[in-house]
Amino acid sequence: MSVFLLFMLFSIIESIALFSISFTLYRLKFTQYLWPSLIMMIVINLVSFYLRKEVALADYAPVAILVLLVLFMMAVVKIPAFWALIVSLTGLCFFALLQTGLIMQLSFGYLSVQEINSHAWKGYLLQTLTGLIGYLISGFLYKRGIGFSFEFEKPIYKLVTLLVMIIMILIALAFGAVLFIGNLYIATIIYFIGLAFLLYFALKKETEDANIGL
Repeated sequence: MSVFLLFMLFSIIESIALFSISFTLYRLKFTQYLWPSLIMMIVINLVSFYLRKEVALADYAPVAILVLLVLFMMAVVKIPAFWALIVSLTGLCFFALLQTGLIMQLSFGYLSVQEINSHAWKGYLLQTLTGLIGYLISGFLYKRGIGFSFEFEKPIYKLVTLLVMIIMILIALAFGAVLFIGNLYIATIIYFIGLAFLLYFALKKETEDANIGL
């Protein structure tokens, strides 16, 4: 099997974790959008494959993934752009934290970054583990009713909204900067801070909606 087919196969397995987690954290049913999601996974991984072939563009692959995921949330799931960015960034931060955690836990000579770069099959193993664990986590969360279920109405563009958008842009930039730094510990801190902020904002939104409904 060619390198391209192997890349696409295991990247789709990995992408299942990203999509299912993104949906589940906001109480969206992943299986309801399964086929459109699979098509978008193929598109995302095609873009990722060709970006990674160009050394100068390889580090921009996650940014391209974020943009495509946001567009998918807007076009298919019908979420306003503001919330599509929040849902996508939350899922991407959770996914990145999961995968970085796996590398750190299994990095003692087996799934270190160096080993993954030297042995393609170890990279495929990491992608498979990420996809499987991510999907199991999302399934557990969905069955337990864990996640945010507020309405994705268009935001009122006031100062707090502007500040949130600026912070989200900074999170996205930091996400990309991690790839240039190449330090797993710094990456973990950035992903954790980004995820914590996004979850806090979502919790605040859900609490406000619940209070209004009383």
